[in-house]
Amino acid sequence: MLLLSGLTSFAQQTIQTPLPAGITTQQASSYQIRPSHLANVQSNKEEEQRTTVYRKANGALMEAIPAGKKFNSKTFADKFHAAIKDQVTGYALQLRLNGAANQTLIWNWAQTPANASQGWTLDRRMHVASVSKLITGIAMLKLLDEKAFP
Repeated sequence: MLLLSGLTSFAQQTIQTPLPAGITTQQASSYQIRPSHLANVQSNKEEEQRTTVYRKANGALMEAIPAGKKFNSKTFADKFHAAIKDQVTGYALQLRLNGAANQTLIWNWAQTPANASQGWTLDRRMHVASVSKLITGIAMLKLLDEKAFP
């Protein structure tokens, strides 16, 4: 009997999973997902990415970043705080450059006085009610990196 090995992410132990009857290791290794309805599809994704037009929520075009202009983390932090401070109970945000803290913002409550009266710190644990915050942070970092912001 042929077996495939895999690691579980929780216990980091090897689990042996038998292949279904009649499937060889070579067949499993060489299998390609190729739906027939996608056989001759071509994409212009790279071209679309180069010509993407970004719009603000009100539909107005966003200004392009002038050539040679660099990301200003202080300005970003100031604008971020001004935009979000009245929308949330509190927050902690740190921007890093080459692994070192560049801007750190800590504002108001992690838990209000009605709950546990805890202010934010960079290592304050929080209940994550929505994974979209993590995904948004990753997407923002990826976008900044792709646009060559230092």
